[in-house]
Amino acid sequence: MPSVQYETQQGIVTVSIERGSDGRVTATVGERTYQLTAERTQSGRWALDFGDRTVQVATAADGLRRYGQVVGGPVYALSLLSLRRAAVAPQAPRRAGSRRRCRGRWSTCW
Repeated sequence: MPSVQYETQQGIVTVSIERGSDGRVTATVGERTYQLTAERTQSGRWALDFGDRTVQVATAADGLRRYGQVVGGPVYALSLLSLRRAAVAPQAPRRAGSRRRCRGRWSTCW
């Protein structure tokens, strides 16, 4: 999973997530590391199980803004600063309906 940098009220925070072969997730947020399991619920929320407690988290995105809320708590808004992907070259953004080369043919991108 790529590392992502967010701008928060406390400053810039780097977040990285790695999924192990056993399905557990290691999430590093700034200097803190968490071990958990994460499952998407039918309501579209995330159930995060930290072993000693489980929390429901609602998430949303709007452009470069990300929103998160532990259900029943305040909503946090984050600004996405960067996304680093291993071995993937950055691509220029495309407009809906623009043309691109796909497997030797021209096709419309949606």
